[in-house]
Amino acid sequence: MSLSFRAAETVIVILSGLVLGWLARRRGLSESVSPQITRLTLTFAEPIPIALSLWGLSTSEPGAFLLPVLDVVMIALMWPVGHVTGRMLGLRGGGLGAFATSAMFSNVGITYGAFLAYALLGERGAALGYLYCATFMPTFFTLGFWVGGRYGEGERAALQVLSDTLSQPQSRNPILGTVCGLLLLVSGLPRPSLAAPVVSVLVPAITFSYMFAIGLSMHVRAMLGYWRPALVMHGLKFVVAPALGLALGHLVGLSSMGQDLMPVLFLEVATPTAIMALVLAQARSLDVQLANACWLATNLTSIALAPLWLYIASIV
Repeated sequence: MSLSFRAAETVIVILSGLVLGWLARRRGLSESVSPQITRLTLTFAEPIPIALSLWGLSTSEPGAFLLPVLDVVMIALMWPVGHVTGRMLGLRGGGLGAFATSAMFSNVGITYGAFLAYALLGERGAALGYLYCATFMPTFFTLGFWVGGRYGEGERAALQVLSDTLSQPQSRNPILGTVCGLLLLVSGLPRPSLAAPVVSVLVPAITFSYMFAIGLSMHVRAMLGYWRPALVMHGLKFVVAPALGLALGHLVGLSSMGQDLMPVLFLEVATPTAIMALVLAQARSLDVQLANACWLATNLTSIALAPLWLYIASIV
């Protein structure tokens, strides 16, 4: 399959989900259906390709397990970058906190980063993408909440949100999928031959489902009042972070540790703001509308950038 075909397929899956979701709302489908779709997908669908794809990795490739470490390093490095940039924009307090944490946390999962890795490398790309994401949630609930608390103190502590996350199936099951996949990998048990086609069907289907849910609840006008920080966030997400990520990868010699690791690293660091930045803004009483503007604007732009990112990843 050619790179141009994979790029077109990626854009079609993402864009068609968003547009059809938006049109469905215009046609009368209630916006309240959006979180229900997301919950069902997280609870019953996403854990399956996570576990199966991680199971298909090779334990003889230790360099792959450096990817989740680099995720933590990137999140930590983007905090001072976001803080200094936000100060230059004149942001203070909750606004500065929302901007800094939006810079820190990126859409590395199946809704963008891991999906692009799948589009470029197939099931192996999905597995490496999921592996990169393995440290996202632990870092979010530790470093993320600590950083958020420096700008604004909300009522919900990190432990409370973590408890809610582990008690709710829509957030608990993907974590369990990651744990199960890694346990199956180290167990040495042979993976069923049916696993690969199952992953190849479920990954684009799950991405489409999430995009449809986002399109159903998308309000583009919400970001217009924060266009300046949202515009600057593009530079952090799509220029600064990729440059930092590639520099880190070369610094640790990632390209010599295993095939496809540098392309996956690039695709994961060149990602828009994560929706978890909104969760953090709400929990720590930061500027939720600013976080929402950064999330929506960068994620919409990332659709147009997908073909370029796939091309760059194919040559790094």
